[in-house]
Amino acid sequence: MMKEWIIDDRRRVVVKKQDGEFTITIEEPGSETKSIILPAKRWAALIASDPQIDDSIHTLLAKQYVKYISHIGGGIFVSVTTGFACVDIREFYWNKEKQTTLPTKHGIALNMQQWTRLKEINLLIKEQFPNLAKIELCNHQTLDELINCCECHPFKDDNNLKSFCY
Repeated sequence: MMKEWIIDDRRRVVVKKQDGEFTITIEEPGSETKSIILPAKRWAALIASDPQIDDSIHTLLAKQYVKYISHIGGGIFVSVTTGFACVDIREFYWNKEKQTTLPTKHGIALNMQQWTRLKEINLLIKEQFPNLAKIELCNHQTLDELINCCECHPFKDDNNLKSFCY
């Protein structure tokens, strides 16, 4: 099962359900790097971040300093930053040498009109895929559960050896 919506003349959103699992892809067809594939839980986290993203956009448009970044699961982060008039949804990786996460080329930057359209498309997705709208975010009962969750803690540190889960 697959459904596609057009964001604009360059971008689209594709919802797929395969083997009972949903994925939402935001992409620029024909580009290998200008896309992001979000499993249902990461899509839910992106949508849950909507109010903070919109607040950051308003601050950005008011020409004030903005440095918003939110982890939405696995190695995926969403950001709104001064100097870039976009909502960036991007995969990050652990740089062992620098001991920090760094962005990859895999992701998509949506301008303000594209972001607004993505939110409109989300309403259509909720309507056509009600089960997708019911996906819950991680809710861990213990610190151990949180640390061992690949969605919440993808760059796990075990005795200074990094293991990754996406």
